[in-house]
Amino acid sequence: SASVDLTMNLPPSSGTFEVLPSRGVALRDMFSFSARNWVDTELPLTYQFGFVSPSNGRTLPIKSQSVISYGQSILPAGLARRGHNVSVILTIFDFLAANTSSV
Repeated sequence: SASVDLTMNLPPSSGTFEVLPSRGVALRDMFSFSARNWVDTELPLTYQFGFVSPSNGRTLPIKSQSVISYGQSILPAGLARRGHNVSVILTIFDFLAANTSSV
């Protein structure tokens, strides 16, 4: 019999995602996004920021995937039934494309 040892590539972990300000006016206020202290052995890490479209629930990009771990954008208005909130999403990728997301 033969055996094979496989090592899984785990996604980045242990970091934080911050959006400032935490409240603002849609289509007017500038929001800043930052990803800090994400850890992975397969470097470099890359970061992609997006938001969930209030109209169809799809994730739309704010900033395309890059090594830059911060960005800025205005955001649309959320739906009244959801308190006008908009979800902002960070996806972090390692060099081998393992990824994790934070909302």
